[in-house]
Amino acid sequence: MVKKELEIAVEMEDTAPPPKMEPPDEKKEYTVLMYIGDQLVASSKKLPPAEPPKKIEMPPPPYQIDPYASAAEPDYNVSGVPIMAAAMAIYQTIKDLTGKKEQYAPPQPIQKKSVIFSTFRRTSPDGQFYKATAKISLRIRR
Repeated sequence: MVKKELEIAVEMEDTAPPPKMEPPDEKKEYTVLMYIGDQLVASSKKLPPAEPPKKIEMPPPPYQIDPYASAAEPDYNVSGVPIMAAAMAIYQTIKDLTGKKEQYAPPQPIQKKSVIFSTFRRTSPDGQFYKATAKISLRIRR
């Protein structure tokens, strides 16, 4: 029996793009006042839009289904299998059982490599896609 100790090393080059900085959602309120001399002539106030409701009401379904109602019995006179389809299925089954088996080619020999580079597609927290490269190395300890 031969015992060998293997060492696997993985090095990742993960260069995630910086997250996009979105401006904060500010709710501003504006007031415009118009004066002639010391007298207020007109004023206008702009408020932020109202928030949409958090709960969406669904209308009731147009009909009700009774889960305890008995289902209609299937009519076996209407549904069935065509005779030709049954005959073809029997023929194909007999052909598959008595026919020659395909000869499978032996698998290709494994290529031995000590270093592999692999690229992964990743998603940053803000939804951007970027590539990360990994270096995977394998060696035998002595």
